[in-house]
Amino acid sequence: MAGALPGDGGAVAVFAAQLPAPGRWRLDYHLPDRHLPAPAGYPVTGLALFGSLGTFDMKLVADGERIPIEFDGKVGEVGWNNLGEFEIVSPQVRVMISSRTDGEMVVADAIRWLPVE
Repeated sequence: MAGALPGDGGAVAVFAAQLPAPGRWRLDYHLPDRHLPAPAGYPVTGLALFGSLGTFDMKLVADGERIPIEFDGKVGEVGWNNLGEFEIVSPQVRVMISSRTDGEMVVADAIRWLPVE
């Protein structure tokens, strides 16, 4: 997991993947539990390891296009969140998450691609 304070979008986490075949794919984003107990020596007194989440500046880069993806961390569920289905032609894809947000922090944990049949 990586995190960033809000900014102008200059900090970017990139998830790159090579899909096994063209077709329709569902993209999921993993939102970690932000209320885990703090590790020993961690300089916080509460249980939250990071600030409140807001909207995420996400983009799917596929087939020569940059496709904006809407995700609001305020209403996202801990665990996997469905970001939508996409028709993908080229197997090379990237998901970019920038530091631009209206929340106190952005986190980048994991994505997964699932074939849609």
